Amino acid sequence: MMIILEKGFQQTKKFALDVYEMDAEDWILTFGLDIINPVAVLIERTITRLKERRSFDIDDIIKEIEKDEKTDREIKNAGAGLFEAANTWGIFSKKRGLSNKDNSSCKRGCNDCSDLSIYNSVGSFNVRALVISLVYKKIVQSKNGFKKKEEVESVSKGLDFFLLL
Repeated sequence: MMIILEKGFQQTKKFALDVYEMDAEDWILTFGLDIINPVAVLIERTITRLKERRSFDIDDIIKEIEKDEKTDREIKNAGAGLFEAANTWGIFSKKRGLSNKDNSSCKRGCNDCSDLSIYNSVGSFNVRALVISLVYKKIVQSKNGFKKKEEVESVSKGLDFFLLL
């Protein structure tokens, strides 16, 4: 981190992801599960229920897994264990709104350099790959938003032109 400061780059804030922004598929891929694995089915059901809320964190996911009445204790323990491991990675904000939601890497004319060297593979989980894929997903969604906005403006200008005729 010292090299970054010596080279004149500005360090802004610690990197954090919002658990709420992750879909069940993100978790299933992160944990290396097959979509028909019973733990994956439990994760899908749990995240789908939690998405009805405005926010939740990993502790809420674990609590919701424990409450699932359709799942055997062994599968619940496996699912909860995966999220307990994810809680130790240090990449998720504890509260909604404390993540890197400003999308500074997605704004036109701005470059964002994120130091991901601190995120290594933790056991069989590639945390760095997870962070990269989630940030990339965010950038693509933001870019698509910009593109849609430009298309709407373009069509609007075209309509104005035709109305003048």
